[in-house]
Amino acid sequence: MPEQAIPQDSLRGIPFSYASCSIGSQSTDTLPRKLEAISKAGFQAIELSFPDIIEFGSRTLGHQVAPENFAELITTAGEIKKLCEGYGLKIMMLQPFANFEGWKRGSIEREDAFARANGWIEIMNV
Repeated sequence: MPEQAIPQDSLRGIPFSYASCSIGSQSTDTLPRKLEAISKAGFQAIELSFPDIIEFGSRTLGHQVAPENFAELITTAGEIKKLCEGYGLKIMMLQPFANFEGWKRGSIEREDAFARANGWIEIMNV
């Protein structure tokens, strides 16, 4: 049985998006500068990379934010959401799942991966 194509109309609701990790590679290319450029280029939404959250949190909080410090990352996510709203951008997705899959059931790595996933879900709910 042939697969049916996805109806074109169903794709109209997907915002024109750009990944924050795909723009700028210099230390001066901060998240606010990236968001400004993405907005000015006519994009409606972003895929927010986890390194950008950490970098922004570290700059705004004045110290290095650890990837597992979900309390600070949730605070940072709230500030990023406000920043995006100011540029008329939606956050379409969060890109944090590096090294998530492939761990054996019961392994320490799998336990760690699921603990991180739970923290990321909290960030996404901001």
